Amino acid sequence: MKNKALLIVDDHPIFRRSLVRLISLFDRNFKFFEAGNGLEALKIIEKTKIDLIILDIQMPKMNGIDCLKEAKIQAPNTKVIVLTQFDEPSLIVLLAQLGAEGFLLKECDPKELETAIDAVLTIGHYFNSVAVEIPRTLTTVFREHMII
Repeated sequence: MKNKALLIVDDHPIFRRSLVRLISLFDRNFKFFEAGNGLEALKIIEKTKIDLIILDIQMPKMNGIDCLKEAKIQAPNTKVIVLTQFDEPSLIVLLAQLGAEGFLLKECDPKELETAIDAVLTIGHYFNSVAVEIPRTLTTVFREHMII
């Protein structure tokens, strides 16, 4: 994977910058962009071809769910991994329905983040063990959206 543009969207600057440093260690030659909320992210997406977005859910001005909806309209080929603290099955299903290709909890191991990034960019999706616990629902969603 060379020269991919990766946008990190989270309202906590220290978290965004830490993710940039961590992902830089994965040696994937990403060009990084950062946004503190969904509105900032959409402005970046308007001007730049973004390959992958790592997106938080709870943010001011525009949350991750609304940002995901709009991002998929503006840039339908851009892949999205939601990285959040929320693990409700209904949220995971909603995110998949809206087009998210990946889901991780913020408590995940860095190796799992690396695996998720690689999987989303190569095979098109990655959902963590929380998501795997609701396979029937997700399988239906994936089939409807032709993800699998």
